[in-house]
Amino acid sequence: MRERLGSMRRLLRVYEAVEKMHEADASRAASEVREVEEAIAVESRSSRIAFECEMQAMAAGDCFGRSVAAVQQKAGGWRRTRLAGVLHEREERSFVARQRHMDSRQWSERVQRLADQATEDAEKVEAKREQMAADDRFLSRSRWKRLSLKDRVSE
Repeated sequence: MRERLGSMRRLLRVYEAVEKMHEADASRAASEVREVEEAIAVESRSSRIAFECEMQAMAAGDCFGRSVAAVQQKAGGWRRTRLAGVLHEREERSFVARQRHMDSRQWSERVQRLADQATEDAEKVEAKREQMAADDRFLSRSRWKRLSLKDRVSE
């Protein structure tokens, strides 16, 4: 029983280590998603600024400034489009990593319950052994007293 309990505890440590590894992967994947989201936000801001510059250049009659701002705005749109593809890919990886982490957490909890049950079973067996030993001692003493009493009475 003790060997089984030791094996369960070792198995539990392995499952906990795997869970921590999957948790780190999920966290890393989530931070990669946030990184791309921030880059998209930066590109959106730069496109808005380029649009405002284009409007100002148009109002001022600056054709060259308007052309530069329009190109900057288009380039920002292209970068956002490419980043959207990267974002989609990273979101998928993040979802898979979260699922893997949740699966490993569930397995870890199952093994924890098994280890707890094994510990409880071992404690019950030990308590039964102690009770049986106490009962044996009690019966032995009472038998001894009866035999000693019979011997005294017969003398």
